[in-house]
Amino acid sequence: MFYRWLQAFILTLLFELPVYLGVARFRNEALRPTSTWIIALGAVAASTVTHPLLWFVWRKLFRDYVTYVASGEALVVIIETFMFYLVVRPITLRRAALASLLANAFSYGCGYLLYHFGVLR
Repeated sequence: MFYRWLQAFILTLLFELPVYLGVARFRNEALRPTSTWIIALGAVAASTVTHPLLWFVWRKLFRDYVTYVASGEALVVIIETFMFYLVVRPITLRRAALASLLANAFSYGCGYLLYHFGVLR
């Protein structure tokens, strides 16, 4: 189980980091050019907290897979929004929420496709 989680966590970071960077930077002159590392730190910190929570804690609370995924992803987006907002200021809360929502949707979609087509097992 740990190996599968680690594999999923690394893929999550690979999928989500560019989305967080793109959304946080897109037409946002308030963010300094040197803040790429701060954006990356915010994204990695958020995923480092939420990914194990979703995999090891939230999963045990639900028998129904759809309920687990829907509620878990919603929880992840909420937590990551606030974590990203706190780390990456002066980003707006609205932009942090958009970044979290898009990053997690993209990551889940990519993971689903990789699993569906047999790349991951």
